[in-house]
Amino acid sequence: MEIKVCGLKVEDNIRQVIDLGVDYIGLNFYKPSPRYVEPDVTFAAFIKTLTVQKVGVFVNESIQTIKEISQLFGLDYIQLHGHENDAFIEECLTVGKVIQVVGVNGPEDLEDLKINEGVSYLLFDKKSPLYGGTGIKFDWNWLELYNGQKPFLLAGGIGPDDIDSIQNIDHELFIGLDLNSKFESEPGIKDVQLLDPFLKKLFKEQI
Repeated sequence: MEIKVCGLKVEDNIRQVIDLGVDYIGLNFYKPSPRYVEPDVTFAAFIKTLTVQKVGVFVNESIQTIKEISQLFGLDYIQLHGHENDAFIEECLTVGKVIQVVGVNGPEDLEDLKINEGVSYLLFDKKSPLYGGTGIKFDWNWLELYNGQKPFLLAGGIGPDDIDSIQNIDHELFIGLDLNSKFESEPGIKDVQLLDPFLKKLFKEQI
């Protein structure tokens, strides 16, 4: 199972999270978010040195801004949270790999999805007018209705007490978790004292 920790913004905390062995870190470039990352040259230079997969979160952003930030930070993935259409996704694919977020409010949101072929992964999250994540779960039983071709990550209110529920998800395209607000001491700062035992127990259960 792959692990993405999203909403990081402080160097020392990022180092601590990477030391736990996560696969991806997420940087939020949506200005209204409390986890917003300024396109600072010094911070970007630090991010570029990291060997972990780097994901930039964007919401209805211009392609020019996405290109500039992707180059500045050395992003591996562009995660789209807004109402980006197929033509826009095609433009993003000229910049980097794409993760497309699918908001889920009911089982119908997971059926017969029309997804651009170039997208690498989907990320299923609770649908909300609040872009960039809500910290709220949808009913994970609905995942069995997803019959698409793209692997997916699961997001939305995943916390330290969810290991049993995660282990009960039986879908061949379920490849990982996106962890955020339930593992924070404050917005943008992850509590490694919560993350570390969660990840150890999660992977112990998988053996």
